Amino acid sequence: MEGIERITNKILEDAKAEASRMEAETDDFVREQQESARNMRERVLEDSRKKAEEDAQAMLRRAESLASSERRKRDLAASQSDVRRSIDLAVEKLLNASAEERIERYLSWIESHNINEGVITLSERDQELADALLKELPQGKFTVSDIPGKMRGGFVVTHGNVEDNLTYDLIIHNYMPRLTQLAQDRIEAARGEGESDE
Repeated sequence: MEGIERITNKILEDAKAEASRMEAETDDFVREQQESARNMRERVLEDSRKKAEEDAQAMLRRAESLASSERRKRDLAASQSDVRRSIDLAVEKLLNASAEERIERYLSWIESHNINEGVITLSERDQELADALLKELPQGKFTVSDIPGKMRGGFVVTHGNVEDNLTYDLIIHNYMPRLTQLAQDRIEAARGEGESDE
């Protein structure tokens, strides 16, 4: 029986040794897997941090671009408002000119457009100029309409089927790009002078 016991003990020892070896291999495998998982987690976290930082930088650039665009829009709107105000002030100056200056201006426009006759329609404000204007024009060639036109200033001359519109509103409309540029140049020059005085 002693032989069987020895064989059994040997088998048990071999089995224990095999179990220890398998346990050691399993521990090594688990450690390797844990280390690999830790490394993977660190890479994923680092990639996530980089991606989050890149996304934050991109969002910041977009926000700065949007803010800059809004600032340009606001500045452009303010500039356009200043230009419009400047043009309106210039028209007011024309409207508030003396009767003599307005008559002289209207006569020069009639002459420069080679208008030889017709019915003149003045604005309500300029109706007071009718008699003085007619005195300066060839007698019997022009009349002034009793019904004032709906314009700020200037006039319309109708002769036959032709209508010459020499109102301030149409002139401003036709020359708006040039007037805008002139007003913008003067506004910028005035701002430049104001900044250099500071």
